[in-house]
Amino acid sequence: MPILLHRVSDITLSEITAGASVLDGAEALSRVYDFHKHPYFSWMRAPATRLEEFRRSQAPYLHFVEHFSRALTAVLARVPAIDRRLSTVYENVAEEHGHGTLESTHRGTFAEYLRAIGLGEADAARECPIRVAVAYQSLLDFCLVNPAEMGAAATGIVEYTHIKISTMLAQTIHERFWGDLDAQRHYRLHAEIDADHAVSLFALCEEGWKHPASARRIAYAMAYGVHVWWSLFDAMCPAEILVPSATDGIRPLIDGSPAREPLVAQASGRRPCDLPARMRHEGGAWQTGRATSLGPYGLVLAGLRPPPLDAAIEVSIDGLFSAPLPIPGRVRSPAGEHGGFCVEFVLDNESQRAEVRNAVRARLVSDRTMMHGSSDDTLHVV
Repeated sequence: MPILLHRVSDITLSEITAGASVLDGAEALSRVYDFHKHPYFSWMRAPATRLEEFRRSQAPYLHFVEHFSRALTAVLARVPAIDRRLSTVYENVAEEHGHGTLESTHRGTFAEYLRAIGLGEADAARECPIRVAVAYQSLLDFCLVNPAEMGAAATGIVEYTHIKISTMLAQTIHERFWGDLDAQRHYRLHAEIDADHAVSLFALCEEGWKHPASARRIAYAMAYGVHVWWSLFDAMCPAEILVPSATDGIRPLIDGSPAREPLVAQASGRRPCDLPARMRHEGGAWQTGRATSLGPYGLVLAGLRPPPLDAAIEVSIDGLFSAPLPIPGRVRSPAGEHGGFCVEFVLDNESQRAEVRNAVRARLVSDRTMMHGSSDDTLHVV
């Protein structure tokens, strides 16, 4: 498969400042730096991507998470008035630092997420790659030497675009059965709170946006921040990059409907069910259980004692195919999610993946186990 990279287009400061608000400028930048099209996230969503590869790619990001709070703290330090600090950036900085509790820091919750998707302690403890250190150090240095409004713009665009990134990651982990709900908690949280974080940072830029000269400085800072951010994910990409998919918007998550649906309700590739299923581990005897959740990439098995994490197993779902056909898979979570454990289908080629996708879709529709309870619903699969 050819290696295809998505290159961002040029955007001028005049184009960024053409809107009436800082959010308009952020939206203009997000259309150019569209992370849904970023090669890293296109690769993540590709059916051929394996959890083992995804784990390795996520591990270095722990270092960026730890040091991003330093850039935010630098922004806070550059705000002269204490009331302004308290009303804008302070709560963001405090939350990044877990309000004084190490386990609740964003580094702590991200480390917990890495453990939940099965990353070993040795891999998590590896030294920070220089490509990641350059990204966080660039943001920190920028925020230390520039006025607060410029540091807020550079870090605010990171928070703003991270809304989409967090949503993509949480949905992919959910749809691919790459762990139970514990594995999604970090990104599900950020999909909700980063809107508030972006707004609080952009509040420091609002006055400057009213004047052409300072608006251009703020626009430059936003462009600087998002370019460093984009480059970080460039560095996290594996060798082979797949074709990017279609895009969607970020702005509605900020100033659209105040009542957004919960993230799990939006995920289209994983549906509740109650189907007879069997499992075999290491060529042993078949054990009978229930499939309580099913999708094109895997299922949740209940009523069985889970084999070790990442163990290779075979699963069979009654009535999925015209004849019993075991599907190879791997255990991706311990028992916990509604009494079951996650299993990812591990299929070798596209024809096998298509066969399983179509069979899963037909079974879910025929049994009326779709989320809205209608046989007219569509199971969207890639």
